Amino acid sequence: MELNTALAAALRPLVEQMTTLNTKMDSMQKEMKESGKRSEKLQQELLEVKKIVDVNDSRLQKIEKEKALQGDSILKLQMDRSNFFLRFQNVPEQKGENLKKLLSEALAPVTGLEVEKLQSDMDLSYRTYPEFIKKKNLPGEIVLRFSKRSTRDVVLKATNKTTLKIQEEEIKVLKDIPFEIRKRRKAYRSLTTWLQSESINYRWEFPEGLIFSFKSKKFKIDSVEKAKTFLEKRLKGETGEKGLSGLPGIPGLQGPKGFKGEKGDKGEHGDQGANGTPGFPGKPGEQGETGLKGDKGNYGLPGAKGQKGSKGDTCENGTKGEKGDKGELGLSGIDGENGEKGEKGDVGEKGYCGDPGEKGDKGERGEIGLKGEKGIKGDLGVEGMQGADGPKGEKGDPGVRGEKGDPGPTGMMGPPGMKGFPGFKGTRGPPGKKGARGPKGTKGETSSTPRSAFSVGLSKPFPPPNTPIKFDKILYNDQENYNPLTGKFNCSVAGAYVFSYHMTIRGRPARISIVAQNKKMVKTRETLYGQEIDQASFLTILKLNVGDQVWLEVTRDWNGVYVSAEDDSIFSGFLLYPDDVYETLLEV
Repeated sequence: MELNTALAAALRPLVEQMTTLNTKMDSMQKEMKESGKRSEKLQQELLEVKKIVDVNDSRLQKIEKEKALQGDSILKLQMDRSNFFLRFQNVPEQKGENLKKLLSEALAPVTGLEVEKLQSDMDLSYRTYPEFIKKKNLPGEIVLRFSKRSTRDVVLKATNKTTLKIQEEEIKVLKDIPFEIRKRRKAYRSLTTWLQSESINYRWEFPEGLIFSFKSKKFKIDSVEKAKTFLEKRLKGETGEKGLSGLPGIPGLQGPKGFKGEKGDKGEHGDQGANGTPGFPGKPGEQGETGLKGDKGNYGLPGAKGQKGSKGDTCENGTKGEKGDKGELGLSGIDGENGEKGEKGDVGEKGYCGDPGEKGDKGERGEIGLKGEKGIKGDLGVEGMQGADGPKGEKGDPGVRGEKGDPGPTGMMGPPGMKGFPGFKGTRGPPGKKGARGPKGTKGETSSTPRSAFSVGLSKPFPPPNTPIKFDKILYNDQENYNPLTGKFNCSVAGAYVFSYHMTIRGRPARISIVAQNKKMVKTRETLYGQEIDQASFLTILKLNVGDQVWLEVTRDWNGVYVSAEDDSIFSGFLLYPDDVYETLLEV
């Protein structure tokens, strides 16, 4: 009973630890299930985010395509406009010159057109001074606009065939190509240089690239990468035909047969691998049912002998008992100590020789002996008869490669090669150091240039239609030419004016008009629906007289003009140059 109690007391902490471990394992299983649910939820959210990103990517690609198409459309308009212009370089300058008269008189004998016809078809002429003109100190370049494209084409075709001269100076006539187109064509300079050196005609494509024929084959190069690839193939040269195979080499002699190698020793037994880490204790099983009552156990060991009781009292009236029987033989006593060692006895007689023992087991194999020394070479035998030719031996292994030979004498220098074509334009170098400050110039004459400018903003969204928009938020109005009460700009200096607006559009479409001299000079439209916000911008140049008025209007059902604390709608304008400067430019 005491043993069972002690065993139960010893097992109690272990049972408590197992119970705590079971509780922790249950909580860990719950956490793993919850984390699994959270990971599934995160995966679903990631899928939703990926869908949104894919939609946005497709929208961006669409916007980029539309932007590229819009940019090409603008370039197309610029090219159409430039088809009415020509540029004339190296025309001598004269004080008070009449450019139309000068050019028409010089072009009449070249084109076969009358001077009056040429002058009537010349719309605008003026001189410009680009940077290269200033550096080389050349006469200003004349820009001439024709009212009819047919006249411009006749002039261009005639000046390409016949050199135009004015005052014994050769005049260079060029097309007026937009800057962006010239920038793109400049990247193809290496290819066009090669085509010109080969006398190959080519034609430029829009918006970039060129077309030409080479070796009865038509080529269309529409990217700089294709131009580089084409030039590399042409300059490198075409691959020649494959040469004939060389003669086979002489077969080598068959080498001697090698000796048979000795059998290797048996490998040693490998070490025993390390024991694996013990596994985690398993979850204790559920408590079993109550078992059947066991059989009666054996009798226990006899208990220890008790202490001797105290002597009883003497009985006065007792009679002396009879002599008892003889007791049983007692146990043997303890062995006594060993006695002292006796003296050494005499040597006994020699015994008889025993029978021979049985044959022993076979001994283990001894270690391999050392290799013997090489024997002495035997005497040369009698020369034998020549045997029959043996079969043809197998092809021998190639011999060892010989050492590198000495370099031969230096040959004579060959003739110089042809001059290569110019390479592609290199990367732009770092900016140079800032130069020293120049001496202070003399004080110039002051001039009283007329000024007129304004910039105003809107404070309330969705202004009423078909009336001037009243921009009542003044950003700049020093000359007070803009009236915030009427929303109109009043011209006080005749000349060319620049007007622009930047509108925030929200929720509804907007059709915006710039009104000048009581006429709608410019009409624009911005289409927008829903809660989206967009911007609309426009810029134009108008010729105004003193007293003219300019304002902005929105039409009915097209009013999405919007302002807020973070979004503005701005209307601006300024004097580009007054009438006297404008007339001077027209005369030039």
